[in-house]
Amino acid sequence: MLISVECDEEVNNTSPLSLSTGGIFETVENEPVNIEELAFKFAVTNINRNRTLMPNTTLTYDIQRINLFDSFEASRRACDQLALGVAALFGPSHSSSVSAVQSICNALEVPHIQTRWKHPTVDHKDAFYINLYPDYAAISRAVLDLVLYYNWKIVTVVYEDSTGK
Repeated sequence: MLISVECDEEVNNTSPLSLSTGGIFETVENEPVNIEELAFKFAVTNINRNRTLMPNTTLTYDIQRINLFDSFEASRRACDQLALGVAALFGPSHSSSVSAVQSICNALEVPHIQTRWKHPTVDHKDAFYINLYPDYAAISRAVLDLVLYYNWKIVTVVYEDSTGK
């Protein structure tokens, strides 16, 4: 009987696997759709279509939407998703919410995928995140290239908020 069970388990190991990821996205008034949410859904769909990327695995997702600047709601939604058994969390992107989610992911050792800029020397303590935002050195180099190319003498950089977004 034991041999039969072991064989059955080996056969089951090749069966398709479903891997769920969680996405937490901020909603902003007068914005009909969140571009990061669209990119997230697009990526999951394309990964599932390309069977060579993750053979025998289908990605699924759970999307949660929160109000901008609501770190408590972000924490609550992250906990809800982790209770569902998601393998990783994607987002949110605003600094007030992302810190709360990152703290939970660090404590539970769950990968946290971010799209915001983080300074590596300040944030080296976060061991369980992947940052998809272009490296600050690459952005700085791109701005410098523009300044040199157009021979500008004065440059003003305008940010959306105090976090540099």
